[in-house]
Amino acid sequence: MRSLSLNPAFKLALTLPLIFGLGLGLGCDAEPEDEIQDGETTGEEDEALACVEDHSPAEGYGFETDNVDECPQPPGGGLECPPITPETIAAECDEDGSPCDPDAFITREAARCLAELEDFDAGLVEWRFDLIYHSGHQLPIWAVSNTTIIDEGDCREEGETLSFDAQTGELVELEQWLTIC
Repeated sequence: MRSLSLNPAFKLALTLPLIFGLGLGLGCDAEPEDEIQDGETTGEEDEALACVEDHSPAEGYGFETDNVDECPQPPGGGLECPPITPETIAAECDEDGSPCDPDAFITREAARCLAELEDFDAGLVEWRFDLIYHSGHQLPIWAVSNTTIIDEGDCREEGETLSFDAQTGELVELEQWLTIC
């Protein structure tokens, strides 16, 4: 099974989960929203659905991932990593007892579109896209990461990762990350 490593170039990674953005209106006296009838969708749901449909494999989009060469290596290295595809991730789902359908996976560009809908910070460098199996959530995940701080003096970087269910496009979590070399 492939290990989860969003930034392999760093020696220490600390993940700090965030609560905001996940619909936890703790202590808020918000007005109740109008009820949505069965079969109706919200504007946000329509936009998310458009991301998935407009960036589908049928429209020519693929599953290119940035975590291509990240597999456990024996001492001395030299092991060639198998390509990461929806099928290889589905095999990890099966191994963990959480079957998933590789034909239902959203594409990299759909994940990008969903991140843009979430107003994800552009960061200082290009976003990183990792297609992984997340054993904690027991889901295939598109992890979209930005880098918001690069401090070479303190030898650290910080950023955020949006995790989307790779089968549905649903936002699973928003995390902050910090790496110290």
